Amino acid sequence: MTMVTENGASLTRVHDLRLLLPALGAWLCATVLIGGSTNNTIYVAILCCLIAGFLSGANRADWFRGRGPERFPLDSMVWCCAAVCAGVAIAAMGCATALHVRDTSPARGAIGKGSVGIVVRPTSDPRPISSLHGQPRYVLEAQLDSIRVGASGEKGNGRLLVVATGAKWASITPGQRVACRGLLSKPLEPGLIAAVVRTRSAPRSLGKPPWFQSLAQDARAAGRGAATRSVPGPAAGLITALAVGDRAALSPETAADFRASGLSHLSAVSGANVAIVVGAVLLGLRALRAPPLVCSVAAGIALVGFVVLARPEPSVLRAATMAAVALLALALGRPRAALPALGFTVLALVTYDPALSRDIGFALSVCATAGLVCWASPWSRWLRGRGLPAGLAEALAVAAAAQLACTPLLVALGEGLNFVAVLATVAVAPAVPPITMLGVLTTLVAPASSTLAQLSAWCAGWFARWILFVADNAAEVSHPVPWPNGAVGALWIVLLICVGVTFTCYRPLRPYALLVAVILVLGLLPIILFRAATGVGEWRILACDVGQGDALLIRVDDQSAIVIDVGPDPELIDRCLRDAKIDRIPLLVLTHSHQDHVGGIAGATRSREVGATVTGLGQTVHGSVTRVGTGWRTRVGPVELEALAPASPMAGTHSDANNNSLVLRARMPGLTALFTGDVEIDAQRALLDADAPLRADVLKVPHHGSAFVLPEFLAEVRPKVALVSVGEHNRYGHPSQLAMGTLRSLGAKVLRTDQWGHCLVSIDRRTGLTVAGRAR
Repeated sequence: MTMVTENGASLTRVHDLRLLLPALGAWLCATVLIGGSTNNTIYVAILCCLIAGFLSGANRADWFRGRGPERFPLDSMVWCCAAVCAGVAIAAMGCATALHVRDTSPARGAIGKGSVGIVVRPTSDPRPISSLHGQPRYVLEAQLDSIRVGASGEKGNGRLLVVATGAKWASITPGQRVACRGLLSKPLEPGLIAAVVRTRSAPRSLGKPPWFQSLAQDARAAGRGAATRSVPGPAAGLITALAVGDRAALSPETAADFRASGLSHLSAVSGANVAIVVGAVLLGLRALRAPPLVCSVAAGIALVGFVVLARPEPSVLRAATMAAVALLALALGRPRAALPALGFTVLALVTYDPALSRDIGFALSVCATAGLVCWASPWSRWLRGRGLPAGLAEALAVAAAAQLACTPLLVALGEGLNFVAVLATVAVAPAVPPITMLGVLTTLVAPASSTLAQLSAWCAGWFARWILFVADNAAEVSHPVPWPNGAVGALWIVLLICVGVTFTCYRPLRPYALLVAVILVLGLLPIILFRAATGVGEWRILACDVGQGDALLIRVDDQSAIVIDVGPDPELIDRCLRDAKIDRIPLLVLTHSHQDHVGGIAGATRSREVGATVTGLGQTVHGSVTRVGTGWRTRVGPVELEALAPASPMAGTHSDANNNSLVLRARMPGLTALFTGDVEIDAQRALLDADAPLRADVLKVPHHGSAFVLPEFLAEVRPKVALVSVGEHNRYGHPSQLAMGTLRSLGAKVLRTDQWGHCLVSIDRRTGLTVAGRAR
């Protein structure tokens, strides 16, 4: 049975939920069990199998053969419970298998046994992170092939996270067998990683990568080069990033603008890219009157090739699996069923790789797809029925549906509401298909014909410039609507969406939906009005968005600020200082010598008057600097600074440079703040043992929120606001669930630069309370 609303929109039949409900159960199950033990997971699988079987038998029907109630009587709840339990059972079996591989990996037994020799097969491209003593560092995921501890070696498997130092790691290709030596440690986060490998040895290739990976690597490099030669400025990096997910040439400024304008999804490959590529192949073949089987096979080949070219990221896997199901239905002559296809995709992927259940990109991709399937088509028809042109109605409906479906998750993550993102998405929508096709064409033909590739890239450059223009201007005016963040804000959004759907689709329930909507709005109104009307004074502290690094400003007056660390990139810190209108730096603090804290010094000092420069004891920082430690005090304008650590240089710790970070406590009228650099557990414990005055209103969270943190240290600070300076999609896993969970349990408002961009702290003029939010 298909139910039809009064505006002509058809609602899916009950049977379409057959795969959605198991998928939901599987997703929730994998999220919970992925950090557990193998035996407990097996027990969950067996129990849920029994429950699902009992419920199906009790209802005298078989859910999975399509027989069931067409409507929603009471016994349909039994069907729903049976479906969810079946999904939980399936996912639990997948989790049990993955956890068994993790726990029995020989890498687990080699943790803490010193330097070991390993042979691995990388499963991801090397991703650059902050450098170490001037040496580039990369992080990549890999599968263990063999391991040698001392004189004994053995074959094995298991997932590894490799943190490698040295320029030669940049040329490693996924699938290539590589040997190296390194230290193994236990992962800091729950998941399927068996061990973390830290190596400074150069990789030794044990063979060529698979031929298809080599072709993809060469094509990506050639396409990137062709775009750079034919298109000036940041538009070149956007072409390959949007088309095939190659972000190597994407500038940090562009990434920041895309994040602020709500267009960051464009710089990563997603279902839209897959749909454009596969759709173009199908349209071409149908124009030639090819039969459905030929169309499906050819489109399937194009799909596999695109996944190899773009790398199997979570959003690509979701889109590719769903497209494969749709192509199979086309080949078999079956009607399309988008919701069951989405359910099957989620169920299959979460069972195959339970780690996807905790991937935010995968979750956003699924939510956006569900929104498009359920809402985009009826909304588009409704807009066309009221006089909007078909193209504009389609673009607006697609953008609004995807944004609305993702909003609860974004609010839960602290992103806030951003209506500018919908308008920006609509504005760039016409440019996305041509730049995608031209970017893919550039990448494919670049190895064979540089001239043709540059011509294609030149054409794509015009569309890229339009997207950059929209992103830059949207970032200038974009700011979140006052709204409660976290789980509470997400729940309000979900309730309002449910009420809106009920009001739109079901006439008999409209009075009740209207009553609930009034209650919800009245409950939210005081919060929204208070946040919107809060009289925020001048910013006191500003955390600059400089990627994976630290750069913080303490306001002295309208044109000067104390600068604590300068991030890894001169351009990013220079831009932040210009945005804040800072022309003078009376005090420059470099907490320690790592590149992600000192690499941007040329940009910070560019055309600015700089006073004294200080760093911590035991740090090796070039230039004229003063090394200070515990007891050092100074006053700059209204700001008093006191050094709490280091008392003396530490040695033999997990990271001496991090633990010797200069820790400063700042006092200014109405506000105290603690700046902790990258101090880890040893330094934090020393501060606790020394009974240092740690309590502060604002905390710069140590080490980008890593898991090298003591919960009791955070509890002693007990901040109202926690600033996390961290890079988007960093492969360190920063910030850790341990740090974020502890801070939220303490009632702190957590602001992350990877989600918010520049983050500011100020004082409410009327109440004197600490106010924190996104810098405009």
